[in-house]
Amino acid sequence: MAGDLARHRDLPHLDGFRGLAAIAVVAFHLINTTAPVWFREGPPEVVSDALHHLGVNGVSAFFVLSGFLVARPFLDHVIDGRRLDLRRYVRARALRILPAWWLCLAVVLVISNRTLFDEPVHLVLLASLQHSYDPDLLRQVVPPAWSLVIEISFYAAMPVLLLSARRPLRRLGRPARIAAVATGLGVTVVAAVAFTTWWLAPGRVPHPDLRPLTFALPLWWDQFALGMLAALAVCAGRGAVGLARELRYASIVPILAAWEVFGDPAEHRNTLFAVGCAMLIAGLAGGPSGSIAGLLASSPLRRLGWWSYGIYLWHLPIQYALVQTGLIVHDRPSSTLLWLPVMLVAGTVAGWLSHRFVETPMLRRIDRPPGRWLARYGGPPRVEVRNG
Repeated sequence: MAGDLARHRDLPHLDGFRGLAAIAVVAFHLINTTAPVWFREGPPEVVSDALHHLGVNGVSAFFVLSGFLVARPFLDHVIDGRRLDLRRYVRARALRILPAWWLCLAVVLVISNRTLFDEPVHLVLLASLQHSYDPDLLRQVVPPAWSLVIEISFYAAMPVLLLSARRPLRRLGRPARIAAVATGLGVTVVAAVAFTTWWLAPGRVPHPDLRPLTFALPLWWDQFALGMLAALAVCAGRGAVGLARELRYASIVPILAAWEVFGDPAEHRNTLFAVGCAMLIAGLAGGPSGSIAGLLASSPLRRLGWWSYGIYLWHLPIQYALVQTGLIVHDRPSSTLLWLPVMLVAGTVAGWLSHRFVETPMLRRIDRPPGRWLARYGGPPRVEVRNG
């Protein structure tokens, strides 16, 4: 699996895609603080709609990309019988997510949430990324971490789903296996969209954000499954997608249309946007050429992609600290254009530090035997970790 993962990670265009998603999330959180009026009035409607969806669409982009990257080795195994190391998968996912999260959590707890040290149950839920299931902790402490809870759930659910289909699929030929997996994933997308539409219906109480499953995997499964379908398209073509160029450019249409078709993202999840992201990812991974691929593979966006996890973790605690000091003022639109580059730079620096000193050292240990983790020398050659 190590060789497969190294090959799958050699996708610089997807690093750039991740970098754009990180910028969208940072911009949304700052605008939501300094210029919430822009979501309601002021800019042209298409602009206000775009701003309104920056945050949720940025998270959707991360989820679709996770579905693509994480599921691809499993799809290679189910479709083509390639080797799969589940122990390595668990180590990789744990080392990718938990150490950087624990550091961020510890800093935020010490600085602004010390009372939680007297609540061991809450500490365990936070440390294990299960805190979204407790209403008192949902979107508290480090608010963007609600999406990490969903990511962890996907990491656990996806292997069970795909590997449970392995035995019945063995009797089928390769084209039939691909068709069966595509059909199964398509059915789950339709089911998730139907369930989400019913669950988030605005006429019911409480508000959608306060309903218990709103921040759980079932309501976001379609995003991941669409990414898995993109991975299946690449797997089916053995690394190439015949319609790669068409997929890249066709994705622009639903991405733009999505801003007009859907209203409040708290009430209407933007599945159309996720469809566009999946098409874009399949096109980039299955035939990376052209102007879009060139832009996304540019060095600045790639680096933002490498540092995106740290950016995602740290940008809002940094913003909250600036609010507490009075530097960033709520509902002052005139300050937005001043603080946006500051927050992007601050978040990028934090992301670089996290990637350089926490994430990369941890990911280098994935292929080392546990007993040698503390050894200074030895072990296998350095592996590519940027898209982990």
